[in-house]
Amino acid sequence: MRGYSGFPDTSTHGAYAPDSVLSVSDGILRYFLHEENGHRKVASVVPFGYSGQLYGRYSIRFRYDSLPGYKIAFMLWPTRDQWSEGEIDWPEGQLNGPLYGVSAIRGSSASGTVKFDPPHRIYSPTGPGDWHIATTEWTPGKVKWFWDGALVGQTAVPSGVPVSPMRWTLQAETADEASVAYPAQSISGQLEVDWVVQYAYAP
Repeated sequence: MRGYSGFPDTSTHGAYAPDSVLSVSDGILRYFLHEENGHRKVASVVPFGYSGQLYGRYSIRFRYDSLPGYKIAFMLWPTRDQWSEGEIDWPEGQLNGPLYGVSAIRGSSASGTVKFDPPHRIYSPTGPGDWHIATTEWTPGKVKWFWDGALVGQTAVPSGVPVSPMRWTLQAETADEASVAYPAQSISGQLEVDWVVQYAYAP
């Protein structure tokens, strides 16, 4: 299991610091998101390595405290680190409410503005507190998102679905949306992961 360390997160308000954020006990992986000496500590885990795979099904059982100003982006990211190849996010969003799923349309970044499918966010039916299972199913021309086994959304543009190998990344960070202030120093809490499973695609 690998992860990021020693550089700023997307918003630059947090720093990837797995040694002070991540721990495991009773079979649970815990992210302790907090402020330490004026620095907000976050972490990202790559559970199955950087080589990734083409297509697949990805499930995670997790829960989170209400942590305004912190967010997660559990994503499939191109192994070649080229955003033009697309990106698949589920679940993503601030850790004080429901989470959403989107897929960055392959090739749309060339125009300077990345387009997403669906264009409007589709949110999970529940938010912080309880345990839930989020599943991404990525197949040729289609991405589907499930919450506790129920389909909550899917892509509608087959040509925009990624066709290159991607790695699964479980990213917890400070919020990067312009409308959201970075976390107050008093905000701290847990993101907990019970299990993750990655399946290969078999046509």
